[in-house]
Amino acid sequence: MFVYIASKFVKNGVVIASGLALRCDGIAHRAAFKFNMLTITILLSRIKEIIPK
Repeated sequence: MFVYIASKFVKNGVVIASGLALRCDGIAHRAAFKFNMLTITILLSRIKEIIPK
């Protein structure tokens, strides 16, 4: 269901922004990639210590 919702947002030009949480953020980013849309990731850690790995 979330894949469907994310795809609808992306198809309508919504930019996906997330903190890279597991599951729902990944699904949203993949939906954006599928339609060659822009995504933004906000890292909450140092670039050398990305969490989650």
